[in-house]
Amino acid sequence: MRYAIPVVVLLGLMALLAVGLTRDPRVVPSPLIGKPAPAFDLPLLEGGTGNYGTQQLIGQPVLVNFWASWCPPCLQEHPLLL
Repeated sequence: MRYAIPVVVLLGLMALLAVGLTRDPRVVPSPLIGKPAPAFDLPLLEGGTGNYGTQQLIGQPVLVNFWASWCPPCLQEHPLLL
């Protein structure tokens, strides 16, 4: 009985690993696809006057890319996006 708990935990972890190995890592499901972007209104950079917000994006496709300097895939895709 003493060994039952570690065996059950191990079997559970093995089952999770088996399910994870059947998934395609290139497909990352997102609950935000197709949802409206949150409203924003930000000042322009580099001395520009005025603001830029969601009103300027209405009716246009928009790509939002979250980037981090410590993220290897982000560094790899950065030149492509530029």
